[in-house]
Amino acid sequence: MVKKQVTDVAKCKFKTEAVELKKEQNKCITAFMKCKSAQDNSVFIMTKCRDPLPMLRNKLVLLYKAFDGAQKGRTALNLFNSRGRDTRENKPTVVLQIMKTV
Repeated sequence: MVKKQVTDVAKCKFKTEAVELKKEQNKCITAFMKCKSAQDNSVFIMTKCRDPLPMLRNKLVLLYKAFDGAQKGRTALNLFNSRGRDTRENKPTVVLQIMKTV
């Protein structure tokens, strides 16, 4: 009986099952590689953004300084334009006054 089973098993062809198994294995490997790549990227990002709060505070301070400078510049331009009716000789003194204001 065992000899008959061995010959019957030897006659079996698992080619279609093996091909399907290989396809599923390749899908699994591809999905794993995508997951591993995403994990590697997340670790890289986390090391770059280890402590974002101080960095954001510094950027906010710089933005406030730039905003303050822009406001002062706008004030100076408004002041200069409002005194535009002055004579040509008075322009340098007006400019100096604006520079002191800013």
